[in-house]
Amino acid sequence: ESEQKKQYDRLAATVERKARNFEIRSARKLIFNAVENNAPDIDFPSKLALLKKKIVQDLKQPIPDLLTDEIPETASFEAQHIRNVLKRMPRQAAACVEGWNSKIMIDVIEVLPAIADMLGQFCAEIVNEKFGDRFYAILRLGRLVGIPKPEETQAVRPITLSSFFAKLTGAAIWLNSLATIKIDDQFGIGVRDGAARIVHNVRNEAQAGLAIVRIDVSNAFPTAQRAIIADILLNDPKYKDMHDVRRYFNIMSGKAADLAVYGPEQHTEFINVAE
Repeated sequence: ESEQKKQYDRLAATVERKARNFEIRSARKLIFNAVENNAPDIDFPSKLALLKKKIVQDLKQPIPDLLTDEIPETASFEAQHIRNVLKRMPRQAAACVEGWNSKIMIDVIEVLPAIADMLGQFCAEIVNEKFGDRFYAILRLGRLVGIPKPEETQAVRPITLSSFFAKLTGAAIWLNSLATIKIDDQFGIGVRDGAARIVHNVRNEAQAGLAIVRIDVSNAFPTAQRAIIADILLNDPKYKDMHDVRRYFNIMSGKAADLAVYGPEQHTEFINVAE
Protein backbone atom coordinates (compact mmCIF):
# COMPACT_ATOMS: atom_id res chain seq x y z
CA GLU A 1 0.00 0.00 0.00
CA SER A 2 2.85 2.37 0.85
CA GLU A 3 4.55 1.62 -2.49
CA GLN A 4 1.27 2.20 -4.36
CA LYS A 5 0.87 5.57 -2.64
CA LYS A 6 4.39 6.53 -3.71
CA GLN A 7 3.53 5.61 -7.31
CA TYR A 8 0.39 7.76 -7.17
CA ASP A 9 2.38 10.65 -5.64
CA ARG A 10 4.97 10.44 -8.42
CA LEU A 11 2.21 10.31 -11.02
CA ALA A 12 0.46 13.32 -9.46
CA ALA A 13 3.71 15.33 -9.45
CA THR A 14 4.40 14.49 -13.11
CA VAL A 15 0.84 15.34 -14.17
CA GLU A 16 0.99 18.64 -12.27
CA ARG A 17 4.31 19.56 -13.87
CA LYS A 18 3.00 18.84 -17.36
CA ALA A 19 -0.23 20.75 -16.65
CA ARG A 20 1.75 23.79 -15.45
CA ASN A 21 3.59 23.71 -18.79
CA PHE A 22 0.24 23.39 -20.61
CA GLU A 23 1.20 19.92 -21.85
CA ILE A 24 -2.44 18.94 -21.40
CA ARG A 25 -2.50 16.11 -23.93
CA SER A 26 0.54 14.42 -22.39
CA ALA A 27 -0.85 14.82 -18.85
CA ARG A 28 -4.20 13.36 -19.87
CA LYS A 29 -2.49 10.37 -21.49
CA LEU A 30 -0.61 9.67 -18.25
CA ILE A 31 -3.86 9.72 -16.27
CA PHE A 32 -5.69 7.45 -18.72
CA ASN A 33 -2.81 4.94 -18.76
CA ALA A 34 -2.73 4.86 -14.95
CA VAL A 35 -6.49 4.22 -14.74
CA GLU A 36 -6.31 1.50 -17.38
CA ASN A 37 -3.42 -0.29 -15.69
CA ASN A 38 -4.95 -0.19 -12.20
CA ALA A 39 -8.63 -0.72 -13.05
CA PRO A 40 -10.26 -3.85 -11.61
CA ASP A 41 -11.43 -6.52 -14.02
CA ILE A 42 -15.26 -6.33 -14.16
CA ASP A 43 -17.28 -8.74 -16.24
CA PHE A 44 -19.73 -7.29 -18.77
CA PRO A 45 -23.01 -8.10 -16.91
CA SER A 46 -21.67 -6.51 -13.72
CA LYS A 47 -20.47 -3.46 -15.63
CA LEU A 48 -23.88 -3.13 -17.31
CA ALA A 49 -25.68 -3.33 -13.96
CA LEU A 50 -23.46 -0.61 -12.51
CA LEU A 51 -24.08 1.62 -15.53
CA LYS A 52 -27.85 1.21 -15.26
CA LYS A 53 -27.66 2.41 -11.66
CA LYS A 54 -26.12 5.66 -12.89
CA ILE A 55 -28.55 6.24 -15.75
CA VAL A 56 -31.95 7.85 -15.12
CA GLN A 57 -34.42 5.81 -17.16
CA ASP A 58 -37.62 7.55 -16.01
CA LEU A 59 -38.41 11.25 -16.36
CA LYS A 60 -38.88 13.16 -13.11
CA GLN A 61 -41.21 15.56 -14.93
CA PRO A 62 -42.50 15.76 -18.52
CA ILE A 63 -40.58 17.86 -21.03
CA PRO A 64 -42.67 20.81 -22.30
CA ASP A 65 -43.36 21.22 -26.00
CA LEU A 66 -40.64 23.52 -27.35
CA LEU A 67 -43.02 24.80 -30.08
CA THR A 68 -40.36 24.60 -32.81
CA ASP A 69 -43.06 24.83 -35.51
CA GLU A 70 -43.74 28.40 -34.33
CA ILE A 71 -40.19 29.77 -34.61
CA PRO A 72 -38.05 30.66 -37.67
CA GLU A 73 -35.84 28.03 -39.24
CA THR A 74 -32.08 28.17 -38.74
CA ALA A 75 -30.27 29.72 -41.70
CA SER A 76 -27.43 27.87 -43.41
CA PHE A 77 -24.08 28.50 -41.71
CA GLU A 78 -21.44 30.26 -43.80
CA ALA A 79 -18.30 28.36 -44.77
CA GLN A 80 -16.05 30.70 -42.75
CA HIS A 81 -18.21 30.17 -39.68
CA ILE A 82 -17.79 26.39 -40.02
CA ARG A 83 -14.01 26.85 -40.33
CA ASN A 84 -13.98 29.02 -37.19
CA VAL A 85 -15.99 26.42 -35.29
CA LEU A 86 -13.64 23.60 -36.34
CA LYS A 87 -10.59 25.64 -35.26
CA ARG A 88 -12.11 26.17 -31.82
CA MET A 89 -12.84 22.46 -31.33
CA PRO A 90 -10.00 20.52 -29.63
CA ARG A 91 -7.81 19.05 -32.35
CA GLN A 92 -6.34 16.43 -30.03
CA ALA A 93 -9.78 14.98 -29.24
CA ALA A 94 -10.43 11.35 -30.10
CA ALA A 95 -12.51 10.55 -33.15
CA CYS A 96 -16.27 10.45 -32.58
CA VAL A 97 -18.49 7.46 -33.30
CA GLU A 98 -18.39 8.10 -37.08
CA GLY A 99 -14.58 8.24 -37.08
CA TRP A 100 -14.43 12.04 -37.59
CA ASN A 101 -12.85 14.73 -35.47
CA SER A 102 -12.04 18.40 -36.10
CA LYS A 103 -8.45 17.74 -37.22
CA ILE A 104 -9.52 15.29 -39.92
CA MET A 105 -12.29 17.61 -41.12
CA ILE A 106 -9.96 20.62 -41.28
CA ASP A 107 -7.55 18.58 -43.42
CA VAL A 108 -10.42 17.59 -45.72
CA ILE A 109 -11.55 21.22 -46.14
CA GLU A 110 -7.99 22.30 -46.98
CA VAL A 111 -8.06 19.84 -49.90
CA LEU A 112 -11.66 20.55 -50.94
CA PRO A 113 -12.87 23.97 -49.59
CA ALA A 114 -16.42 23.45 -50.92
CA ILE A 115 -16.93 20.90 -48.10
CA ALA A 116 -17.24 23.82 -45.62
CA ASP A 117 -20.26 25.18 -47.53
CA MET A 118 -21.83 21.71 -47.63
CA LEU A 119 -21.29 21.30 -43.88
CA GLY A 120 -22.95 24.67 -43.24
CA GLN A 121 -26.03 23.55 -45.18
CA PHE A 122 -26.00 20.08 -43.61
CA CYS A 123 -25.84 21.45 -40.03
CA ALA A 124 -28.77 23.81 -40.74
CA GLU A 125 -30.80 20.92 -42.18
CA ILE A 126 -30.04 18.85 -39.09
CA VAL A 127 -31.30 21.51 -36.70
CA ASN A 128 -34.34 22.26 -38.91
CA GLU A 129 -35.36 18.58 -38.69
CA LYS A 130 -35.21 17.90 -42.43
CA PHE A 131 -34.48 14.21 -41.91
CA GLY A 132 -36.55 11.28 -40.64
CA ASP A 133 -36.94 9.83 -37.14
CA ARG A 134 -34.37 7.08 -37.81
CA PHE A 135 -31.71 9.67 -38.68
CA TYR A 136 -32.21 11.54 -35.41
CA ALA A 137 -32.31 8.33 -33.39
CA ILE A 138 -28.90 7.45 -34.85
CA LEU A 139 -27.63 11.01 -34.30
CA ARG A 140 -28.55 10.86 -30.62
CA LEU A 141 -27.15 7.38 -30.21
CA GLY A 142 -24.02 7.53 -28.12
CA ARG A 143 -21.62 4.75 -27.33
CA LEU A 144 -21.59 4.36 -23.57
CA VAL A 145 -18.30 3.07 -22.22
CA GLY A 146 -18.05 1.95 -18.63
CA ILE A 147 -14.58 2.79 -17.30
CA PRO A 148 -13.92 0.93 -14.01
CA LYS A 149 -12.56 3.23 -11.31
CA PRO A 150 -9.41 2.03 -9.51
CA GLU A 151 -11.32 1.40 -6.30
CA GLU A 152 -12.30 -1.70 -4.38
CA THR A 153 -15.99 -0.73 -4.68
CA GLN A 154 -15.92 -1.58 -8.41
CA ALA A 155 -17.57 1.74 -9.28
CA VAL A 156 -17.97 2.58 -12.97
CA ARG A 157 -17.67 5.97 -14.64
CA PRO A 158 -19.89 6.35 -17.74
CA ILE A 159 -18.34 8.07 -20.75
CA THR A 160 -20.40 9.00 -23.82
CA LEU A 161 -18.80 9.50 -27.24
CA SER A 162 -21.16 11.63 -29.30
CA SER A 163 -21.68 12.11 -33.03
CA PHE A 164 -19.20 14.49 -34.66
CA PHE A 165 -21.94 16.12 -36.74
CA ALA A 166 -24.08 16.63 -33.63
CA LYS A 167 -21.11 18.31 -31.95
CA LEU A 168 -20.36 20.44 -35.02
CA THR A 169 -23.98 21.59 -35.30
CA GLY A 170 -24.16 22.44 -31.61
CA ALA A 171 -20.82 24.27 -31.70
CA ALA A 172 -21.92 26.30 -34.76
CA ILE A 173 -25.07 27.41 -32.92
CA TRP A 174 -23.18 28.02 -29.67
CA LEU A 175 -20.56 30.23 -31.35
CA ASN A 176 -23.35 32.36 -32.83
CA SER A 177 -24.98 32.64 -29.41
CA LEU A 178 -21.91 33.48 -27.29
CA ALA A 179 -22.61 37.21 -27.56
CA THR A 180 -26.11 36.69 -26.13
CA ILE A 181 -25.49 34.00 -23.51
CA LYS A 182 -24.16 35.39 -20.25
CA ILE A 183 -23.72 32.93 -17.38
CA ASP A 184 -22.34 34.77 -14.38
CA ASP A 185 -21.40 31.68 -12.37
CA GLN A 186 -19.79 29.59 -15.11
CA PHE A 187 -16.21 29.95 -16.30
CA GLY A 188 -14.00 28.57 -19.05
CA ILE A 189 -16.62 28.85 -21.84
CA GLY A 190 -15.30 29.90 -25.24
CA VAL A 191 -11.70 29.79 -23.99
CA ARG A 192 -9.17 27.23 -25.20
CA ASP A 193 -8.17 24.86 -22.37
CA GLY A 194 -10.69 26.71 -20.18
CA ALA A 195 -10.92 23.99 -17.53
CA ALA A 196 -7.13 23.82 -17.18
CA ARG A 197 -6.94 27.59 -16.78
CA ILE A 198 -9.55 27.48 -14.03
CA VAL A 199 -7.43 24.94 -12.12
CA HIS A 200 -4.34 27.14 -12.38
CA ASN A 201 -6.29 30.26 -11.35
CA VAL A 202 -7.60 28.43 -8.29
CA ARG A 203 -4.06 27.33 -7.38
CA ASN A 204 -2.85 30.93 -7.67
CA GLU A 205 -5.64 32.10 -5.34
CA ALA A 206 -4.72 29.38 -2.83
CA GLN A 207 -1.04 30.31 -2.93
CA ALA A 208 -2.05 33.92 -2.28
CA GLY A 209 -3.50 32.77 1.05
CA LEU A 210 -7.18 32.66 0.13
CA ALA A 211 -9.40 29.75 1.18
CA ILE A 212 -10.78 27.18 -1.26
CA VAL A 213 -13.96 25.20 -0.63
CA ARG A 214 -13.85 21.75 -2.23
CA ILE A 215 -17.18 20.32 -3.37
CA ASP A 216 -17.46 16.78 -4.73
CA VAL A 217 -20.85 16.19 -6.35
CA SER A 218 -21.72 12.51 -6.07
CA ASN A 219 -23.16 10.83 -9.17
CA ALA A 220 -23.56 14.10 -11.07
CA PHE A 221 -23.84 12.38 -14.47
CA PRO A 222 -27.66 12.00 -14.58
CA THR A 223 -28.70 15.12 -12.65
CA ALA A 224 -29.34 17.59 -15.49
CA GLN A 225 -33.13 17.57 -15.85
CA ARG A 226 -34.11 18.31 -19.43
CA ALA A 227 -37.55 19.59 -18.41
CA ILE A 228 -35.95 22.42 -16.40
CA ILE A 229 -33.64 23.39 -19.28
CA ALA A 230 -36.56 23.33 -21.75
CA ASP A 231 -38.63 25.53 -19.43
CA ILE A 232 -35.78 28.08 -19.27
CA LEU A 233 -35.49 28.15 -23.07
CA LEU A 234 -39.23 28.72 -23.38
CA ASN A 235 -39.90 31.21 -20.62
CA ASP A 236 -36.71 32.97 -19.52
CA PRO A 237 -36.62 36.40 -21.27
CA LYS A 238 -32.83 36.10 -21.75
CA TYR A 239 -33.16 32.96 -23.87
CA LYS A 240 -36.70 33.12 -25.24
CA ASP A 241 -35.60 34.46 -28.63
CA MET A 242 -32.66 32.08 -29.06
CA HIS A 243 -34.48 29.99 -31.65
CA ASP A 244 -31.45 28.08 -32.91
CA VAL A 245 -30.56 26.92 -29.38
CA ARG A 246 -34.15 25.84 -28.82
CA ARG A 247 -34.20 23.87 -32.07
CA TYR A 248 -30.91 22.14 -31.24
CA PHE A 249 -32.06 21.26 -27.74
CA ASN A 250 -35.27 19.82 -29.18
CA ILE A 251 -33.51 17.41 -31.57
CA MET A 252 -30.72 16.38 -29.19
CA SER A 253 -32.38 16.46 -25.77
CA GLY A 254 -36.10 16.83 -26.38
CA LYS A 255 -36.46 13.06 -26.59
CA ALA A 256 -34.88 10.21 -24.70
CA ALA A 257 -31.87 8.58 -26.35
CA ASP A 258 -30.61 5.02 -26.35
CA LEU A 259 -27.00 4.47 -25.33
CA ALA A 260 -25.33 1.43 -26.86
CA VAL A 261 -23.07 -0.57 -24.54
CA TYR A 262 -20.80 -2.88 -26.49
CA GLY A 263 -19.81 -6.12 -24.81
CA PRO A 264 -17.84 -9.25 -25.69
CA GLU A 265 -18.61 -11.42 -28.73
CA GLN A 266 -20.39 -8.53 -30.51
CA HIS A 267 -23.07 -8.42 -27.79
CA THR A 268 -24.78 -5.02 -27.51
CA GLU A 269 -27.17 -3.72 -24.86
CA PHE A 270 -29.25 -0.56 -25.18
CA ILE A 271 -30.05 1.66 -22.20
CA ASN A 272 -32.77 4.30 -22.46
CA VAL A 273 -31.55 7.60 -21.00
CA ALA A 274 -34.41 9.79 -19.83
CA GLU A 275 -32.48 12.70 -18.30
